[in-house]
Amino acid sequence: MVSKVAIVSGSGRGIGRAIAIRLAKEGFGVVVNYKRHDEEGEETMRLIKNVNGEAIMVKADVATADGGKD
Repeated sequence: MVSKVAIVSGSGRGIGRAIAIRLAKEGFGVVVNYKRHDEEGEETMRLIKNVNGEAIMVKADVATADGGKD
């Protein structure tokens, strides 16, 4: 069980992915937020699980107020 949760936007790839993995290693539960490609979010989830981290995936465009309504 985790006591801290981090929402990491753009964590499907690049710097966002690296931040999400680092936070998972430090004991955070991670919300993997990505905008387009499910495969990218799934890969980040796999990498987090490889370090015994806990995470969920949320596909949403957080750049706009309406981006998370779908």
